[in-house]
Amino acid sequence: MKIAVLGGKREQAEVTAILLNAMGHECSVHGQGGVFLQSGQAEDYDFFVVDAGLSTGGMDPLLVGKVRAAAGRAQPILLLAEAADLESCVASSLDDGADDCMSKPVRAGELAARVGALLRRAYPDQALPADLIRVGDYEIDPVGRTAMLRGQPVKLSRREFDLGLYLFRHIGRLVPRIVLEKAIWGRSLEFDSKTLDTHVYRLRVKLQLQPENGLQLSSVYAQGFRLTPVMALAASQQAYA
Repeated sequence: MKIAVLGGKREQAEVTAILLNAMGHECSVHGQGGVFLQSGQAEDYDFFVVDAGLSTGGMDPLLVGKVRAAAGRAQPILLLAEAADLESCVASSLDDGADDCMSKPVRAGELAARVGALLRRAYPDQALPADLIRVGDYEIDPVGRTAMLRGQPVKLSRREFDLGLYLFRHIGRLVPRIVLEKAIWGRSLEFDSKTLDTHVYRLRVKLQLQPENGLQLSSVYAQGFRLTPVMALAASQQAYA
């Protein structure tokens, strides 16, 4: 699905876009959205994520109404608001045409559930990005938030699951540390933080991401992490032998 993220601070909007792209959607960021809304492009989008916050601080209480007026059809609108402002935003924005609201910072699991529910309601006859991810003996269910290895459930914490889901959705690709930090924690972590490394280690151990199980989770020094099918890894190594 084609999704537009409007409003709020640029860094927060980019985190939301990263998460939506990882879910299989085509997502773009449009700042405060003035030019975008006036251009007629809104009609080409299937879904809108609207951040009520302004990049300079404060809120734009009229943004949801502007998006609804520009859309031209009944595309779903998900409103994002600071937790302290959520109650007042819900009251006004639902009247203006928002379909659902959630508090910031954005959490990957909740975002996936809310966006998925709104899309299924709005487009019941259209296929959404595949729910289940199957790679070798692994099965990851983003909706049920379960991970299976050879048919057996693997217990993961919330952040471990979000991290694993992101890596499985980008299998074979080097995922930069900063991208993972923003996708899982909603912000970049301290330079000397070992939080991401600790979660990667736990994920590797719990899911047994090792060659005998067909997948290898590797750290690329000072860059990021890559989840690679072992057959593809072997072929790559032979090519350079």
